Amino acid sequence: SIASIPTSDSTTINKKQLTESKLPDYPKANFNSNESSMNITEKLERALSNIAPFLRDIFIEFSHILTKTLVGSYGQELLPNGLHALKPTASVVE
Repeated sequence: SIASIPTSDSTTINKKQLTESKLPDYPKANFNSNESSMNITEKLERALSNIAPFLRDIFIEFSHILTKTLVGSYGQELLPNGLHALKPTASVVE
């Protein structure tokens, strides 16, 4: 027997709902400063400040999968040390 999927069900997702983002709002970076006077750490801090909270959330949410997937060349687990470096109060560049 062949299963059929109903397409006119009232629980079907509306296309408008698919375009709406459910991601949390992260702070936007301010790129108005003079780049030539900044050192490499400051440039990295500024460039990564927006994405760091998002990456932190991904690493924490999927840590059970990533712990088994992300291993070093000698088989060591990399994620526990990486999560430590991504603490909310820690610098983006460590």
